[in-house]
Amino acid sequence: MNTVAIPLTRTEKILANRALNTDEILRGCTELRSKPFQVNIELIGICNIIPPCLFCTGKNFGHNYATLDISYLYKYDSFLNVCEKINEDSFGEPLMHPKLPDLARQITERGQRFTFVSNGLLLNKRRADELIACGPSLGMHISVNAATADTYYKLHGKPFDRLIENIVYFVSGYQQVHNGQPPDLTLTFIVMRINRAEVVAFMQFAQQLGVKSLLAPLHNRPSIPLGHFGYDFVYEDEMLSTEEYAAITDEVTAAGMQLHLA
Repeated sequence: MNTVAIPLTRTEKILANRALNTDEILRGCTELRSKPFQVNIELIGICNIIPPCLFCTGKNFGHNYATLDISYLYKYDSFLNVCEKINEDSFGEPLMHPKLPDLARQITERGQRFTFVSNGLLLNKRRADELIACGPSLGMHISVNAATADTYYKLHGKPFDRLIENIVYFVSGYQQVHNGQPPDLTLTFIVMRINRAEVVAFMQFAQQLGVKSLLAPLHNRPSIPLGHFGYDFVYEDEMLSTEEYAAITDEVTAAGMQLHLA
Protein backbone atom coordinates (compact mmCIF):
# COMPACT_ATOMS: atom_id res chain seq x y z
CA MET A 1 0.00 0.00 0.00
CA ASN A 2 1.31 3.39 -0.99
CA THR A 3 1.75 5.93 1.79
CA VAL A 4 1.33 9.67 1.30
CA ALA A 5 3.85 11.93 3.01
CA ILE A 6 2.16 14.67 5.02
CA PRO A 7 3.94 18.03 4.52
CA LEU A 8 5.52 19.49 7.64
CA THR A 9 4.08 22.65 9.11
CA ARG A 10 6.36 25.68 9.35
CA THR A 11 6.82 25.13 13.08
CA GLU A 12 7.77 21.52 12.45
CA LYS A 13 10.27 22.63 9.78
CA ILE A 14 11.85 25.10 12.20
CA LEU A 15 12.14 22.46 14.93
CA ALA A 16 13.49 19.90 12.46
CA ASN A 17 16.13 22.39 11.29
CA ARG A 18 17.25 23.00 14.88
CA ALA A 19 17.38 19.25 15.56
CA LEU A 20 19.42 18.71 12.40
CA ASN A 21 21.84 21.48 13.38
CA THR A 22 22.28 20.04 16.87
CA ASP A 23 22.98 16.61 15.40
CA GLU A 24 25.51 18.01 12.91
CA ILE A 25 27.34 19.87 15.69
CA LEU A 26 27.48 16.78 17.89
CA ARG A 27 28.86 14.75 14.99
CA GLY A 28 31.45 17.44 14.22
CA CYS A 29 30.22 18.06 10.68
CA THR A 30 32.13 20.69 8.73
CA GLU A 31 29.58 20.87 5.91
CA LEU A 32 26.09 21.59 7.21
CA ARG A 33 22.74 20.73 5.68
CA SER A 34 20.92 22.72 8.38
CA LYS A 35 20.00 26.35 7.76
CA PRO A 36 20.80 29.42 9.96
CA PHE A 37 18.54 30.08 12.96
CA GLN A 38 18.62 33.83 12.25
CA VAL A 39 18.63 35.67 8.93
CA ASN A 40 19.53 39.36 8.72
CA ILE A 41 17.95 41.43 5.96
CA GLU A 42 18.54 45.00 4.81
CA LEU A 43 15.45 46.80 3.55
CA ILE A 44 16.50 50.43 3.28
CA GLY A 45 19.60 52.61 3.29
CA ILE A 46 17.98 56.03 3.60
CA CYS A 47 17.09 57.76 6.85
CA ASN A 48 14.57 60.38 7.94
CA ILE A 49 17.24 62.29 9.87
CA ILE A 50 18.93 64.58 7.33
CA PRO A 51 21.70 65.56 7.89
CA PRO A 52 22.49 62.39 9.86
CA CYS A 53 22.97 62.13 13.62
CA LEU A 54 26.37 63.50 14.64
CA PHE A 55 27.72 60.09 15.71
CA CYS A 56 26.39 58.17 12.68
CA THR A 57 29.27 56.32 11.04
CA GLY A 58 27.19 54.55 8.40
CA LYS A 59 26.65 57.63 6.27
CA ASN A 60 30.40 58.34 6.29
CA PHE A 61 30.97 54.97 4.64
CA GLY A 62 28.38 55.46 1.90
CA HIS A 63 25.60 53.23 3.23
CA ASN A 64 22.78 55.05 1.43
CA TYR A 65 21.09 52.44 -0.76
CA ALA A 66 17.57 52.40 -2.18
CA THR A 67 14.49 50.69 -0.75
CA LEU A 68 14.38 46.92 -1.29
CA ASP A 69 11.35 45.39 -2.99
CA ILE A 70 9.96 42.89 -0.48
CA SER A 71 9.32 40.36 -3.27
CA TYR A 72 13.11 40.03 -3.58
CA LEU A 73 13.09 38.12 -0.29
CA TYR A 74 11.12 35.30 -1.91
CA LYS A 75 14.36 34.21 -3.60
CA TYR A 76 15.58 33.14 -0.17
CA ASP A 77 12.51 31.25 0.98
CA SER A 78 14.56 28.11 1.58
CA PHE A 79 16.36 29.99 4.38
CA LEU A 80 13.57 32.30 5.57
CA ASN A 81 11.02 29.51 5.92
CA VAL A 82 13.01 27.54 8.50
CA CYS A 83 14.82 30.23 10.51
CA GLU A 84 13.55 31.18 13.95
CA LYS A 85 14.26 34.90 13.71
CA ILE A 86 14.41 37.45 10.89
CA ASN A 87 16.27 40.59 11.86
CA GLU A 88 16.05 43.84 9.87
CA ASP A 89 19.61 45.19 9.95
CA SER A 90 19.64 48.22 7.66
CA PHE A 91 21.84 51.29 7.88
CA GLY A 92 18.72 53.35 7.13
CA GLU A 93 15.49 53.85 9.09
CA PRO A 94 13.30 50.74 8.65
CA LEU A 95 10.07 52.61 9.46
CA MET A 96 10.61 54.57 6.23
CA HIS A 97 9.96 51.35 4.30
CA PRO A 98 6.25 51.34 3.39
CA LYS A 99 6.00 47.55 3.69
CA LEU A 100 7.77 47.08 7.02
CA PRO A 101 4.57 46.64 9.11
CA ASP A 102 3.18 44.20 6.53
CA LEU A 103 6.39 42.18 6.54
CA ALA A 104 6.48 42.15 10.35
CA ARG A 105 2.88 40.90 10.43
CA GLN A 106 3.52 38.16 7.87
CA ILE A 107 6.57 36.87 9.71
CA THR A 108 5.08 36.94 13.21
CA GLU A 109 1.80 35.40 12.07
CA ARG A 110 3.66 32.34 10.81
CA GLY A 111 5.32 31.79 14.18
CA GLN A 112 8.70 33.44 13.65
CA ARG A 113 10.30 36.41 15.39
CA PHE A 114 10.87 39.71 13.62
CA THR A 115 13.21 42.34 15.08
CA PHE A 116 14.55 45.72 14.00
CA VAL A 117 16.25 48.91 15.23
CA SER A 118 14.62 52.32 14.77
CA ASN A 119 15.13 55.94 15.79
CA GLY A 120 11.44 55.93 16.74
CA LEU A 121 10.58 59.29 15.21
CA LEU A 122 8.27 57.72 12.61
CA LEU A 123 6.53 55.45 15.11
CA ASN A 124 3.25 57.35 14.79
CA LYS A 125 -0.07 55.96 16.01
CA ARG A 126 -0.87 54.15 12.75
CA ARG A 127 2.50 52.38 12.56
CA ALA A 128 2.47 51.71 16.29
CA ASP A 129 -0.96 50.06 16.10
CA GLU A 130 0.17 47.89 13.18
CA LEU A 131 3.24 46.73 15.08
CA ILE A 132 1.35 46.26 18.36
CA ALA A 133 -0.88 43.76 16.55
CA CYS A 134 2.21 41.57 15.91
CA GLY A 135 2.34 40.69 19.59
CA PRO A 136 5.29 39.20 21.52
CA SER A 137 7.00 37.82 18.41
CA LEU A 138 7.97 41.39 17.48
CA GLY A 139 11.14 42.85 18.99
CA MET A 140 12.21 46.46 18.60
CA HIS A 141 15.17 48.59 19.68
CA ILE A 142 14.70 52.36 19.73
CA SER A 143 17.71 54.69 19.89
CA VAL A 144 17.20 57.40 22.52
CA ASN A 145 20.70 58.55 23.53
CA ALA A 146 19.49 61.37 25.78
CA ALA A 147 17.27 62.23 28.71
CA THR A 148 16.74 65.90 27.85
CA ALA A 149 15.45 67.74 24.79
CA ASP A 150 18.60 69.86 24.56
CA THR A 151 21.01 66.92 24.38
CA TYR A 152 18.76 64.99 22.01
CA TYR A 153 18.56 67.93 19.59
CA LYS A 154 22.32 68.48 19.68
CA LEU A 155 22.87 64.85 18.64
CA HIS A 156 19.93 64.25 16.31
CA GLY A 157 18.56 67.65 15.30
CA LYS A 158 15.01 66.47 16.03
CA PRO A 159 12.37 67.17 18.74
CA PHE A 160 12.71 64.95 21.80
CA ASP A 161 9.03 65.33 22.73
CA ARG A 162 7.93 63.56 19.55
CA LEU A 163 10.14 60.57 20.30
CA ILE A 164 8.94 60.27 23.88
CA GLU A 165 5.28 60.58 22.84
CA ASN A 166 5.77 57.80 20.27
CA ILE A 167 7.43 55.49 22.79
CA VAL A 168 4.82 56.09 25.49
CA TYR A 169 1.98 55.51 23.03
CA PHE A 170 3.51 52.26 21.77
CA VAL A 171 4.09 50.89 25.27
CA SER A 172 0.69 51.88 26.66
CA GLY A 173 -1.11 50.72 23.51
CA TYR A 174 0.66 47.37 23.60
CA GLN A 175 -0.29 46.84 27.23
CA GLN A 176 -3.94 47.64 26.50
CA VAL A 177 -4.08 45.11 23.66
CA HIS A 178 -2.01 42.39 25.32
CA ASN A 179 -3.49 42.21 28.82
CA GLY A 180 -1.01 44.49 30.54
CA GLN A 181 2.09 42.72 29.25
CA PRO A 182 4.98 45.00 28.16
CA PRO A 183 6.27 44.85 24.58
CA ASP A 184 9.63 43.36 23.67
CA LEU A 185 11.11 46.85 23.47
CA THR A 186 14.66 47.92 24.29
CA LEU A 187 15.60 51.58 24.59
CA THR A 188 19.24 52.13 23.66
CA PHE A 189 21.67 54.80 24.78
CA ILE A 190 25.12 55.29 23.25
CA VAL A 191 27.17 56.79 26.08
CA MET A 192 29.26 59.81 25.06
CA ARG A 193 30.76 62.76 26.85
CA ILE A 194 27.80 64.96 25.85
CA ASN A 195 25.18 62.67 27.43
CA ARG A 196 27.22 60.96 30.14
CA ALA A 197 25.40 62.84 32.95
CA GLU A 198 21.99 61.66 31.67
CA VAL A 199 22.56 57.90 31.87
CA VAL A 200 20.77 57.33 35.18
CA ALA A 201 17.79 59.48 34.16
CA PHE A 202 17.50 57.47 30.94
CA MET A 203 17.58 54.17 32.85
CA GLN A 204 14.91 55.45 35.21
CA PHE A 205 12.68 56.37 32.26
CA ALA A 206 12.97 52.87 30.79
CA GLN A 207 12.30 51.34 34.19
CA GLN A 208 9.18 53.45 34.67
CA LEU A 209 7.85 52.25 31.31
CA GLY A 210 8.63 48.65 32.20
CA VAL A 211 10.85 48.08 29.16
CA LYS A 212 14.47 47.03 28.76
CA SER A 213 17.38 49.44 28.45
CA LEU A 214 20.77 49.03 26.85
CA LEU A 215 23.92 51.14 27.26
CA ALA A 216 26.65 51.01 24.63
CA PRO A 217 29.90 52.86 23.90
CA LEU A 218 30.69 54.70 20.70
CA HIS A 219 32.04 52.43 17.98
CA ASN A 220 35.79 52.63 17.72
CA ARG A 221 35.60 53.87 14.14
CA PRO A 222 35.66 57.69 14.34
CA SER A 223 33.87 59.63 11.62
CA ILE A 224 33.39 63.22 10.57
CA PRO A 225 29.93 64.61 11.46
CA LEU A 226 27.96 65.42 8.31
CA GLY A 227 25.64 67.85 10.09
CA HIS A 228 25.65 70.42 12.86
CA PHE A 229 22.89 70.99 15.41
CA GLY A 230 24.51 73.68 17.52
CA TYR A 231 27.15 71.44 19.10
CA ASP A 232 30.74 70.97 17.97
CA PHE A 233 30.92 67.17 18.00
CA VAL A 234 34.42 65.71 17.81
CA TYR A 235 34.15 61.92 17.69
CA GLU A 236 37.46 61.14 19.40
CA ASP A 237 36.72 63.59 22.22
CA GLU A 238 33.28 62.05 22.83
CA MET A 239 34.64 58.54 23.35
CA LEU A 240 34.99 57.64 27.03
CA SER A 241 37.74 55.62 28.67
CA THR A 242 37.36 52.20 30.24
CA GLU A 243 37.64 53.85 33.66
CA GLU A 244 34.81 56.24 32.84
CA TYR A 245 32.56 53.38 31.73
CA ALA A 246 33.40 51.56 34.97
CA ALA A 247 32.32 54.65 36.93
CA ILE A 248 29.03 54.70 35.04
CA THR A 249 28.51 51.05 35.95
CA ASP A 250 28.95 51.94 39.62
CA GLU A 251 26.49 54.83 39.34
CA VAL A 252 23.79 52.74 37.72
CA THR A 253 24.31 49.89 40.18
CA ALA A 254 24.08 52.31 43.06
CA ALA A 255 20.78 53.55 41.66
CA GLY A 256 19.45 50.00 41.96
CA MET A 257 19.40 49.15 38.24
CA GLN A 258 21.13 46.48 36.21
CA LEU A 259 23.59 47.74 33.62
CA HIS A 260 23.66 46.10 30.18
CA LEU A 261 26.81 47.45 28.58
CA ALA A 262 27.54 46.08 25.13
